[in-house]
Amino acid sequence: MNRRPSQRLLALPADKDGARARASQLLPAHAGLWCRAKYDGRAEAALIAYYGATLSETRT
Repeated sequence: MNRRPSQRLLALPADKDGARARASQLLPAHAGLWCRAKYDGRAEAALIAYYGATLSETRT
């Protein structure tokens, strides 16, 4: 399976805990929002938003 461009750019591991850890690295002020394992979707959503923000910054 091919990884999405956002996963490659953000260096995301395949597992859910990795997404939470990477989101905490990139957005430490918001790490409390995905402190539990069941909040992995929040971390992934934050990473997608972060990817979009960085992508739009490079285009302007």
